[in-house]
Amino acid sequence: QAILTADRDRKFDDWGVSITFRQVTQTFDTETQQVSEDVVDTPLTAIIGAAPSRPTKGTAAQHLAAALRLQIKAEELPTTVPCPASRIVYNAIEYDIIVFNRSTGGLVYTLDCRKTND
Repeated sequence: QAILTADRDRKFDDWGVSITFRQVTQTFDTETQQVSEDVVDTPLTAIIGAAPSRPTKGTAAQHLAAALRLQIKAEELPTTVPCPASRIVYNAIEYDIIVFNRSTGGLVYTLDCRKTND
């Protein structure tokens, strides 16, 4: 395990970039019919990669959604499982987390994300 952790840390030192993990808690006001959000931002280091392109709904695949795949060290993530409203902010663009997987060794989380409102 120590060797795997050292290799992982070296990879993040070489290829890691700064991102923000945005924990979002949504509340619904029944009187006003409005949803409000409380946000807690946590800076993280991630390795950014390309995610499979997905067509934007209603465009007959003429427009592809902005997507990214990233890896995060497991111990840096402020929660064990992001809630459905959690997001990633990278280069001032907010992304919804679509898929969330933990590596077999449990050292890294892989997240597939899509640009919010895309």
